Amino acid sequence: MAGPFSVPSASARINPALTLQWILNNVPCFSGAVPVEWTRAVYREASRQSIGLPILRAALSMADKHGYTFAEEPVHATTPGDIGIQWQARKAEFIEVASSSNYLSAHQLFQIWQNAWMEQRARAGIDEDRIRRQIHGANPVLYADNMNRFEHGVRSALGPVYQEAADRLDTTNAMLSTVTDVLNWLEAREAMGDRCTLQQVDERVIEILKGRDMFETWFMPVIFAVLGLASMRGAGASRGGRTPPTPTARSYLPPEPVPDPSIPAPLRRVIQGDYPAVRLGRVGQPGNLFARVETTGEGVTYRVSMIVLRGEGGAAEIQLARSAHRAMIRRAAEMARRAGASTFKLVGEQANPNFVRHADALAEKMGVPKSGKATSKMTGAYSDYEVTLRVDLVLKPSATPAPVSAKPGTATPFPPFVPPAKKRSSVDR
Repeated sequence: MAGPFSVPSASARINPALTLQWILNNVPCFSGAVPVEWTRAVYREASRQSIGLPILRAALSMADKHGYTFAEEPVHATTPGDIGIQWQARKAEFIEVASSSNYLSAHQLFQIWQNAWMEQRARAGIDEDRIRRQIHGANPVLYADNMNRFEHGVRSALGPVYQEAADRLDTTNAMLSTVTDVLNWLEAREAMGDRCTLQQVDERVIEILKGRDMFETWFMPVIFAVLGLASMRGAGASRGGRTPPTPTARSYLPPEPVPDPSIPAPLRRVIQGDYPAVRLGRVGQPGNLFARVETTGEGVTYRVSMIVLRGEGGAAEIQLARSAHRAMIRRAAEMARRAGASTFKLVGEQANPNFVRHADALAEKMGVPKSGKATSKMTGAYSDYEVTLRVDLVLKPSATPAPVSAKPGTATPFPPFVPPAKKRSSVDR
């Protein structure tokens, strides 16, 4: 592998001829096409030495006179939109180039960073689901008790194997929750002439997460452990900022949180925290919902990272996710009302056409019609999509008379639940 180059003169950073001389002093003699390894080394070392990309390209274009033929470095030549398409075949070289000094554009580096974390999230989701099912199968009653403890902050409640898998899954979800902020930051750095590496992007994400309430509670020691960074002090160890009580002979369970009237009783163990968040199901499978409510100076936002409410899957899991989705929207409305706001935002991250239609339908029924708009510009990926919902319409009881039933108050302005075509197996629990 090509090693570090010698340091160029100050003039080489602004003079293509001197830059070329520096390159030829460090690259072995080749007749014709220069191997990709050495082309990649030239890009890396030139970027490390702060040689501008136009100067480098001008220098390489003159190399033919000396018998060298430099093609453009392959990763730099890949468009942002093609990175995701070619990810499985070329991820090793994408990561290699992005991990050291480079000339990648903001959108190229963003696509590499995002695809790398999405792959880790997929693996973590599979591992977490497999381990959780194994624990449940061994002893369903003990699993239920310990999962309750886990959801209240005792992350070791289900054992070290599950804790490691859950830590990885929660870390990947948190990293990917910052995609809009990451892209905006990379674009700003590029506009200032700066280039970044994957490590620098991860460090920036840590700074973004520090500004969120969740980071100062249960999550801080988790993400630093997973990423292998130096740990920090001053954080609690549980979700929602609650510190688990010391176990006693009488009870090992933490106290129940104060019930929130805006969250239905069956969902209070699913929706956690003063700034509510929910994580249900396996990534990309029916019944999957990763979402949270945020409050900023601009107002209240219900932000959905992942949502799959239809498909071939267990009807109970899908119904739970739909119920949690409704409850989160109502909770966001309650928080907006307490803040004196008449509206709040529903945002889908990297929203596909299905979510766009769903959000537009909600805006028509209980928000500002035709308020939907894309709020990000990610090349090669779906944009975030935002609609405005009205507090009064979300919280308004149904005015349509309903027949008397054993379960009053079930009428809702939300789109009706359409169960999947596949019937549940008689052995489903």
